[in-house]
Amino acid sequence: MQTRNISTKIFNEAENRAISDGLSSVQDAVRIFLTNYANGKIQLNLTSEISEKQSEKYYKDSLELQKMIASGKAKAYTSAEDLIKGTKDE
Repeated sequence: MQTRNISTKIFNEAENRAISDGLSSVQDAVRIFLTNYANGKIQLNLTSEISEKQSEKYYKDSLELQKMIASGKAKAYTSAEDLIKGTKDE
């Protein structure tokens, strides 16, 4: 059994929604969701908005990293396996 903190308001809203949808409790909704998610019938698409200022910072950071890779000050790997091999060589 997994337990996670969730606000009482959100839990109560979910419980009311589950019951109005004909389920006996929010636990039924969670069980149905997890079963379908585990079977690959549900996919999650999570996105997050960032500010223009933060986007510019990430862009500048990526340009700096590209320069470091080009100059040899930083290394780039194409796979986790290459990364592990590369760290063993050091």
